[in-house]
This record gives sequence, C-alpha cells and structure tokens, in this order.
Amino acid sequence: MADEQLFKTLYNWFLEERNRLSRSIMSYKKDLDLEPDRKDLKKCIEEKENRLALITEEAIQKYQAFWNTLFPHERRPCPSCFTHGEVSDLLPMPEDNGDERVRCKTCQRSFYFPSSSTDTRQ
Repeated sequence: MADEQLFKTLYNWFLEERNRLSRSIMSYKKDLDLEPDRKDLKKCIEEKENRLALITEEAIQKYQAFWNTLFPHERRPCPSCFTHGEVSDLLPMPEDNGDERVRCKTCQRSFYFPSSSTDTRQ
C-alpha cells in the first residue's frame, strides 16, 4: 500500500467522521424535539458532540504534521486514536474482497482501501 494512498484515506476519514457525527447529532436532536424527556437521546447527543469536538481542522493539521515527521515504514498512526491524544499503529490485514485494509491495534477500527476509490468503511 502506497504512503500517499494510505494518507489520503486516513485524511478522508477525518472529514467523513466529522460529517457522519454532524448528521447523527442533527437526527438525534430532531428526535429529541419530538420526545424531550428522553435522557438516552440527550446522552447520545452529548457523546457525539464530544467526539465531534475532537475532530477539528487543527487536529487534522496536527495529524498531517505528525505523519510527515515519521519515516515511511512508520507511517501507520490511527487517526481515531490520534484525536484522543494517543498514537497507535494500524496493522495490515488480509485483503477483503480485493480491498486492502488496516486495523488499529488499540481501538480496533478498520480502514479499507478499495482499489477504485479512497472511501473508508467501518
């Protein structure tokens, strides 16, 4: 797997995760408008807002700067763990239906690298 492809996929994860969390928060808030007494929804919103607050533009830039300080054979830091202030390695996994993938040894999040695009799946 090429460094450029890996970085692009991991960089895109930040953007996709931020969008996914924003959409989820909006959806939960709509549900909460209909059922204002649901404490479980309030807790879910709070948890997602806390996660979203970690994925700032500054955090993405710090990840890129950190990536650039590493030697090519070391360039496998998990972006999810990085947003939580941890550095954890992404380990190569067997191909899955022709897609390359890596999995974080700490949080167990998987990142897929389809040969035709740079989408990630979880």
